[in-house]
Amino acid sequence: NKESHSVKLTIDQNEKERIIHVPVKAKAGYLEQFDDKNKLKELVSYNLPIDYFAGGNLRSFEVDGYSMEPTFQSGDIVICSPVEDSIYWSHNIKTGYVYVIVTKENIFIKRIINKLKDEKILELISDNDEYPATDINLEDIKEVWIVKMKISPFAHYTQNLGKELMDKYSKLHETILQQSKTIERLNGTIEKLLQKQRKI
Repeated sequence: NKESHSVKLTIDQNEKERIIHVPVKAKAGYLEQFDDKNKLKELVSYNLPIDYFAGGNLRSFEVDGYSMEPTFQSGDIVICSPVEDSIYWSHNIKTGYVYVIVTKENIFIKRIINKLKDEKILELISDNDEYPATDINLEDIKEVWIVKMKISPFAHYTQNLGKELMDKYSKLHETILQQSKTIERLNGTIEKLLQKQRKI
């Protein structure tokens, strides 16, 4: 059985544990040294003025890519608490919830179907239907973190507005193409008329 790697690493002046952040650029280093307390202390850490996060071993990860859209956008930050004691993962990891799964080679932010009890695997589901599901073997899992909150960059326009603008652009582009073809046909007709007139 695996042992938990959960330890308190960074404490502020008020004896409150700080949230350790794992940005995309630090992912490779985290995978190599996630159980090295000294290396983890080198990562950025912070507090949030919310009692919900007072105490406890917390981690935040940066979302990279589009596989979890529309739930998460690339660049979002998810704040997580650990799912400890791997011997209980088959019961404590809830199907349908979103987790951060740390393996030997990657960090996944996915919705989970828990098949550990019968098949010793977790099925990782993307909210974006264009991305297929994948299976992770129990023996490859190093850490499991349940997502508690997300922090998103503020956008001054809605996703719907962005889609509307793209639709308008596509329609305008199609109109221009049709007009260009019409002009080409008119030019061809005019040229034929001019040729006939020259022969007269």
